[in-house]
Amino acid sequence: MLHLKKNIQTGDAVVDLKKLESFRSIAKYGNLNLAAARHGLTVPALSIQLKNLETELGVRLFDRQPKKLVLTERGLIFLREINEAFDVLQRAKNSVLEIGRAHV
Repeated sequence: MLHLKKNIQTGDAVVDLKKLESFRSIAKYGNLNLAAARHGLTVPALSIQLKNLETELGVRLFDRQPKKLVLTERGLIFLREINEAFDVLQRAKNSVLEIGRAHV
Protein backbone atom coordinates (compact mmCIF):
# COMPACT_ATOMS: atom_id res chain seq x y z
CA MET A 1 0.00 0.00 0.00
CA LEU A 2 1.14 3.53 -0.62
CA HIS A 3 1.54 4.84 2.86
CA LEU A 4 2.36 8.51 2.85
CA LYS A 5 2.71 8.43 6.58
CA LYS A 6 6.12 9.46 7.79
CA ASN A 7 8.54 6.80 8.93
CA ILE A 8 9.14 7.67 12.57
CA GLN A 9 12.89 7.02 12.38
CA THR A 10 13.77 8.56 9.02
CA GLY A 11 10.89 10.88 8.16
CA ASP A 12 10.67 9.28 4.70
CA ALA A 13 7.39 8.37 3.02
CA VAL A 14 6.76 4.65 2.51
CA VAL A 15 5.59 3.73 -0.99
CA ASP A 16 3.92 0.49 -2.10
CA LEU A 17 4.69 -0.17 -5.74
CA LYS A 18 1.86 -2.69 -6.07
CA LYS A 19 -0.69 -0.01 -5.22
CA LEU A 20 0.90 2.29 -7.79
CA GLU A 21 0.79 -0.49 -10.41
CA SER A 22 -2.90 -0.95 -9.62
CA PHE A 23 -3.46 2.78 -10.06
CA ARG A 24 -1.73 2.63 -13.45
CA SER A 25 -3.94 -0.28 -14.53
CA ILE A 26 -7.11 1.53 -13.49
CA ALA A 27 -5.93 4.53 -15.51
CA LYS A 28 -5.09 2.32 -18.50
CA TYR A 29 -8.35 0.37 -18.57
CA GLY A 30 -10.69 2.98 -17.05
CA ASN A 31 -12.46 0.03 -15.51
CA LEU A 32 -12.15 -1.62 -12.11
CA ASN A 33 -13.16 -5.06 -13.42
CA LEU A 34 -10.36 -5.20 -15.99
CA ALA A 35 -7.76 -3.70 -13.64
CA ALA A 36 -8.75 -6.09 -10.83
CA ALA A 37 -8.46 -9.09 -13.16
CA ARG A 38 -5.02 -7.86 -14.31
CA HIS A 39 -3.78 -7.88 -10.71
CA GLY A 40 -5.64 -10.91 -9.43
CA LEU A 41 -7.74 -8.81 -7.07
CA THR A 42 -11.45 -8.55 -6.45
CA VAL A 43 -13.19 -5.38 -7.56
CA PRO A 44 -14.06 -4.43 -3.96
CA ALA A 45 -10.41 -4.88 -2.90
CA LEU A 46 -9.17 -2.72 -5.77
CA SER A 47 -11.85 -0.11 -5.08
CA ILE A 48 -10.71 0.08 -1.45
CA GLN A 49 -7.08 0.42 -2.60
CA LEU A 50 -8.05 3.32 -4.85
CA LYS A 51 -10.10 5.01 -2.15
CA ASN A 52 -7.22 4.64 0.32
CA LEU A 53 -4.75 6.06 -2.21
CA GLU A 54 -6.98 9.07 -2.85
CA THR A 55 -7.41 9.57 0.89
CA GLU A 56 -3.66 9.32 1.51
CA LEU A 57 -2.95 11.84 -1.25
CA GLY A 58 -5.85 14.06 -0.28
CA VAL A 59 -7.05 14.36 -3.88
CA ARG A 60 -9.57 12.69 -6.17
CA LEU A 61 -7.66 10.87 -8.93
CA PHE A 62 -10.65 9.72 -10.98
CA ASP A 63 -14.07 10.99 -11.92
CA ARG A 64 -16.53 8.15 -11.55
CA GLN A 65 -18.75 7.91 -14.62
CA PRO A 66 -21.20 5.18 -15.58
CA LYS A 67 -19.14 2.07 -16.41
CA LYS A 68 -15.80 3.90 -16.49
CA LEU A 69 -13.31 5.88 -14.47
CA VAL A 70 -11.71 8.96 -16.03
CA LEU A 71 -8.56 10.55 -14.67
CA THR A 72 -8.95 14.00 -13.14
CA GLU A 73 -6.35 16.67 -13.90
CA ARG A 74 -4.53 15.72 -10.69
CA GLY A 75 -4.83 12.06 -11.63
CA LEU A 76 -3.18 12.78 -14.98
CA ILE A 77 -0.32 14.59 -13.25
CA PHE A 78 0.08 11.75 -10.74
CA LEU A 79 0.05 9.16 -13.54
CA ARG A 80 2.73 11.04 -15.47
CA GLU A 81 4.95 11.21 -12.39
CA ILE A 82 4.36 7.57 -11.51
CA ASN A 83 5.18 6.49 -15.07
CA GLU A 84 8.44 8.43 -14.90
CA ALA A 85 9.28 6.76 -11.59
CA PHE A 86 8.62 3.30 -13.04
CA ASP A 87 10.80 4.18 -16.05
CA VAL A 88 13.65 5.11 -13.70
CA LEU A 89 13.24 1.83 -11.80
CA GLN A 90 13.29 -0.14 -15.07
CA ARG A 91 16.45 1.66 -16.23
CA ALA A 92 18.10 0.92 -12.88
CA LYS A 93 17.21 -2.76 -13.21
CA ASN A 94 18.51 -2.88 -16.79
CA SER A 95 21.77 -1.20 -15.76
CA VAL A 96 22.38 -3.72 -12.98
CA LEU A 97 21.61 -6.61 -15.32
CA GLU A 98 24.00 -5.29 -17.97
CA ILE A 99 26.78 -4.89 -15.41
CA GLY A 100 26.07 -8.37 -14.11
CA ARG A 101 26.35 -9.88 -17.61
CA ALA A 102 29.64 -8.07 -18.21
CA HIS A 103 31.15 -9.61 -15.09
CA VAL A 104 30.02 -13.20 -15.67
